[in-house]
Amino acid sequence: MKKWFAAMGWMAVGMVGATALVVVLALSGVAKIPALFSTNSESTDTQIVQSVKRIEEVALVSLGIQGIKREGSDGKFFGIDVPAGDRLTLLEYKFTAKLGIDGQAVTIDTTRVPFVITIPEFTFIGYDQPLFQEPIEQNGTLAWLSREISQTEMINGILSPENQEEYIATYKDDLEDQATLYYTSIITAIDPDAELTFVFEE
Repeated sequence: MKKWFAAMGWMAVGMVGATALVVVLALSGVAKIPALFSTNSESTDTQIVQSVKRIEEVALVSLGIQGIKREGSDGKFFGIDVPAGDRLTLLEYKFTAKLGIDGQAVTIDTTRVPFVITIPEFTFIGYDQPLFQEPIEQNGTLAWLSREISQTEMINGILSPENQEEYIATYKDDLEDQATLYYTSIITAIDPDAELTFVFEE
């Protein structure tokens, strides 16, 4: 009986203590259950935004490019065409072109459901492992009458901004698919239940 009364006494003390703790927490504004859930949500949102912001240059598509550039120069003598003065240069090349986005320009709006991920314009990131073979020249017997063909100018033409824009336009659908997959994997790794929608800037 003594053990029973002792146990009941400790239970009473525990109940009084718990009640007092709840009252203190309620008065101090700490024991607000919705606020606790909100804090967890904000923490998750913050992690998502920080993860996206940490990413800078993102390569989404790599293209294996190879080809032969042909450059010709006509021979002229006092303004008259001289076929024997023609020059022709062939330049074989290959490289990997990387297309992607500036990761720092990606924004994520977590105030709405689904989250809105805004992807900036796709950009040409750079070339990897460029290789230009020794040019092959086919010159006429009077080639000295024509303008010399610059290998540097030929390479600059191959790597021109116009060609870069053409790569982006050609592979736009692939870039959008890869961007969607890439950022979905990042965000759902933090919040598996996150609902996402993507907006692509032009």
